[in-house]
Amino acid sequence: MRTLFISAGHSNTPGRDRGAQGNGYHEGDLTVEFRDLLMCELDRLGVTALKDGNNTVTAETVNFIRKKLLKPNSILVDIHFNAATATATGTEVIIPESFSAFERDLSDELSICMADVLQIRNRGRKTEAQTARKRLAWMRTTGENILLEICFISNEKDINSYQRNKDVLAKEISKVLYKYCNK
Repeated sequence: MRTLFISAGHSNTPGRDRGAQGNGYHEGDLTVEFRDLLMCELDRLGVTALKDGNNTVTAETVNFIRKKLLKPNSILVDIHFNAATATATGTEVIIPESFSAFERDLSDELSICMADVLQIRNRGRKTEAQTARKRLAWMRTTGENILLEICFISNEKDINSYQRNKDVLAKEISKVLYKYCNK
């Protein structure tokens, strides 16, 4: 079985990188909450996953991974919520510019899963070069790298759908990860 690492893309600790804000939410609060829901569902499936801390930020997590998880077949999942205009909608999965077939297939399955559960637009798989930042530290780690953009925190319908369906979403994503941990 592959090593699985789940990261909340931002911190829920005031004074740390809390990510985007929208519709009364901080991204860091949502990512930590969803990471913990996902960890519970993975545990129910018998998958032992590693996770980051509640008050860590991406740079600290990436440094930890580089020191502790040097297995090329590890699966590294970073959880985020997108932000843009109030009308921007959908879910997407970001992978490295030079992605593996494993990353491609996992990202495609995860984006379909998230769009189906949340009933929002599937923006599909994107490489890091297609993001606003063009290059992401998360994609520089050893392993199969996936960054989830669950929905737009800036879109009221997206975030309301997430709030209504987050337990089901964690359950369905955990099933996909379970399948890929055994590949």
